[in-house]
Amino acid sequence: MAQVIFQERQTRKELTTKEADIYDDTTLVLKAPVFRREADHRLAGLNPQERRLMRPNGAIIGSFDGKGLKMVNDKYGHEAGNKMLFNIGRLLESIAHEDDLVGRLAEGSDEFGVVLFFRDDIKAPQEVLDEINKRILQRVKEAVSHREIAGLKWKLVVYSPGDDIRASLHLADPIPDSENLMEWPPKEVLPSR
Repeated sequence: MAQVIFQERQTRKELTTKEADIYDDTTLVLKAPVFRREADHRLAGLNPQERRLMRPNGAIIGSFDGKGLKMVNDKYGHEAGNKMLFNIGRLLESIAHEDDLVGRLAEGSDEFGVVLFFRDDIKAPQEVLDEINKRILQRVKEAVSHREIAGLKWKLVVYSPGDDIRASLHLADPIPDSENLMEWPPKEVLPSR
């Protein structure tokens, strides 16, 4: 019951003072400092050799960049842009499990990060990565077709102990030919001048 009440308050954007220190008021996902602190803490505690306690021993780090936010803000106003950001947050939470992390990477930006935990004795990291990419692509296509978001680009990487999470989280503002970059809708080819 408490979870339902919390979800209702989140939907209505009625956060308590303590929750407001943790969650971004536009997207209702973790604020950047909280997200990074939690990610650092949880990733430092991963043990790739751990298999006995049935705890996650691996993680996927994802970086996401909303497409078309400026166009939405210019054409429909900032309230529409905020709704799009909120919808991106909901989309990312829909692909995450309860113990995963979803956060906004900077206040006022359209960049988000996720840390998705898994056990590599159940599925290989590349298999987990491929499944998550398919799930994200499906959800993004649905959200674009329902005009909930204009688009999204993202990149997922398998976390290796010792990786700098900050570097991993800035992969979605990438060089166009960046390896493993995904986006929907696909980038349009502009006619040459």
